[in-house]
Amino acid sequence: MDLKIILALALSALFMTAALAYESVDLGPYQVSFELDLDCPIEVAEPVYGKTYAGIDYVDRSIALSCDEGWAKINVTAYQSPVQAGDVVTASMSRKSPPGIGSISIETREQLIDRHSGFFTTFVPVTGNDVYQVVYWPDRYILSGECMGQVSCKVASNLPWSKTRALFETFHVGQPSPESSGETVNAGPYQVSFDLGEIDYSVAVEGPIVGTTPKRAGGEGYETYKVTLKSDSKAASIEITSYESPKQVSLEGEKLVIESSLKAEGFSSVRVTDRNINDIPAVLVTGEKPERVIYKATYWPDQSQQNCETFGMTVCKINSDYKWAETQRLLDSFQVTWIESAKSAIEIDNEIETGIETGIESGIETEPEVVTLDATRTETVVEIEPGPETEQDTLG
Repeated sequence: MDLKIILALALSALFMTAALAYESVDLGPYQVSFELDLDCPIEVAEPVYGKTYAGIDYVDRSIALSCDEGWAKINVTAYQSPVQAGDVVTASMSRKSPPGIGSISIETREQLIDRHSGFFTTFVPVTGNDVYQVVYWPDRYILSGECMGQVSCKVASNLPWSKTRALFETFHVGQPSPESSGETVNAGPYQVSFDLGEIDYSVAVEGPIVGTTPKRAGGEGYETYKVTLKSDSKAASIEITSYESPKQVSLEGEKLVIESSLKAEGFSSVRVTDRNINDIPAVLVTGEKPERVIYKATYWPDQSQQNCETFGMTVCKINSDYKWAETQRLLDSFQVTWIESAKSAIEIDNEIETGIETGIESGIETEPEVVTLDATRTETVVEIEPGPETEQDTLG
């Protein structure tokens, strides 16, 4: 698009700001804002869940504006995994007429909206006002030469062109800042942050669960802390496992392990996708059977590169059977950090052993230091005694 046109659109939007009424609407995990010089009731619809022809889950959220001079509708659709979002696909989406609109002519052109390239279509109906519709992807990116995206936005209106133009030129979709909502839980030496939205749930923290890897895997110690989020009929679990020494990270291997475990549990449909959690590469596997859908994500928050290989000492596993909307919000907001003043169970055991050995050598009886998990919050904290090789629990 010509630079002069882009600057003209930006300048016109700047001058219109003072004259138009600003609206900001929460739409699930998104904030939709626009300016419109009309008094229009705004209705937020319930989310609609569905699947694409390729079997990818999506959640469609919408806003309807009913005005004296016409109507407008905004749709924000989030897909579970990336879908094709090239110009041909976007233009085709723009040319799909809103329900109940019979057109005698359709005209489509490229359009800048919300600082992103999209496509704008004018539908000329048999009777009534023209209908205008624009479609774009706020998160579009290029992967292996193809445009991909996971969030599409569609804005349709049959308001007079001057009003529709103001709507298009001031329209914006964003996400609330992480500080606006969410939860923070302390689990041993870790601080876990996440957001499950407005649903009610209880929090339980278990750990440390201390064990030893099989001999074929080195026979070294590990410890796990588990955070469980439970509602009436749904649950999610977060397992954080740390090892004594660095492990080679293989997301391809993680995919195979999770995929085979889900198939062994009777999930006939299993889909594997790549995604990022807290800007770190992760793997997400979805298992489906008639009565249940489960999501399993894995990533290593402390991973680092060495000699073209990836290593890490801490792995996070997130399991959820909440709906995709809540699970996506959990994954998008998830973050785990190390509490510097805390000590791991392995470190404590090592200090105790060192202290006992020192005491024996010097003839002084030494009492091991007692360290307790911070329980100032209302979570349920379960202390588990170290034992022999422990198989880590999984959700469900």
